[in-house]
Amino acid sequence: MPKVSVIVSGNIQNQEKVDQYKSIAGSVMKKYDATLPPKSYQVGEVFAGSASPSFMLEIEFPNSDKAIAAFNDPDYVSAIDSRDEGFGDLSIFMVG
Repeated sequence: MPKVSVIVSGNIQNQEKVDQYKSIAGSVMKKYDATLPPKSYQVGEVFAGSASPSFMLEIEFPNSDKAIAAFNDPDYVSAIDSRDEGFGDLSIFMVG
């Protein structure tokens, strides 16, 4: 299976909740062999569409099975409330 990337875009709206989320999500991603730290991009301009993220992250996984397993891991699922309270305009995509 070829490598895949998970692309995350959004805005930070509550840094405390983001920090709580990241403390859990980072260890889960590592457990599924994600390349860390993720590649990080600051969005400077949106040319089309209604989303207006301030950042994008690219998290690489060895294959799609590991990426899917990471986002379905019980520890990750337990952090979703903090994720949703911490970020606004959040989108998560698997590509590759």
